Amino acid sequence: QICDEHLLHSKDSIIALYLSSMFALQKGSLDNTNLITLIDIFQKNHKESIVTYLCENILEDDPNNKFALRTLANNLLAENNEKVWDLYKKIIKIDFSEADLAKVLAKHYEDEGNEEEAIEYYKKALLRYINNENYSGTTEMWSKLITYIPDNIDFFQLARRKMAKSFGEQKTVSPMEDLYQYYKDSQQWDTAIEILKQNIEIEPTYQQLRKNLIECYRGKYANHSQLESCIKSSNIEQGYRNIFEAITDFEKHIAFDKNNFVFHRSWGVGKIINMEKDLLTIHFGKKFGEKEMSLKMAVDALQPLAKNHIWVLKATK
Repeated sequence: QICDEHLLHSKDSIIALYLSSMFALQKGSLDNTNLITLIDIFQKNHKESIVTYLCENILEDDPNNKFALRTLANNLLAENNEKVWDLYKKIIKIDFSEADLAKVLAKHYEDEGNEEEAIEYYKKALLRYINNENYSGTTEMWSKLITYIPDNIDFFQLARRKMAKSFGEQKTVSPMEDLYQYYKDSQQWDTAIEILKQNIEIEPTYQQLRKNLIECYRGKYANHSQLESCIKSSNIEQGYRNIFEAITDFEKHIAFDKNNFVFHRSWGVGKIINMEKDLLTIHFGKKFGEKEMSLKMAVDALQPLAKNHIWVLKATK
């Protein structure tokens, strides 16, 4: 009480500020005003050793005091003291909104060649920039992680969902396009197509997305005997055709090709053994034999099955 009264008249009294700060720490007070003022005075007078001493004293009583940790870290950084990295890690652990230091740590480990730690902190930085609604920081970390872990599609999809909440769906299109480029170049067509479909949901009139999707379909179904016919019949290349209807039509028709498997409610699992123009010949095993039907009828009556579908494995193995 004496200290506080003295500070009303002598606001820069070192002794009063120090004693008041120490009493506040012992009481567990959340008010660090006098402490901050005291340390600021010593910093302005370039008394770094006293600042370090004060911060270490504070941390003995309050190990998670953010102000003391940050101030001490700044001092250690100025001295090129390697202990600063451990302090940064501690700050990041107790302050879940801290993104900049996560980025600094990631760069530090990257420069050291420690890729695993660099990736871990780039991830933290990305997710925290998203939570802080910092779009430029988010895209910077996104680009960095594409160079390290482009195959970790689950992480990027998680980040995309968080970005949609923080910035709106529209802001996710460009980052996902950057990721799409990797999957397209590495010919991982299914994932590339999934990303394009997500972007088309957001921007259905963006014609470049339609063109990219057709290019991926051509890559995925390069060996399909009816590829061009399916593209043409679905009108997916035509800008006037509703893109979602065109995708549905194309994917229904492209599923039917020679050696592909299908399921009929009465005849069970069958294998397409021949396809000429719009006529399919399907073998449904010994019991039902071969059946012929038009492609139009097949689209309505048959369910396409992947070659590793459990029904196909049971029927063939």
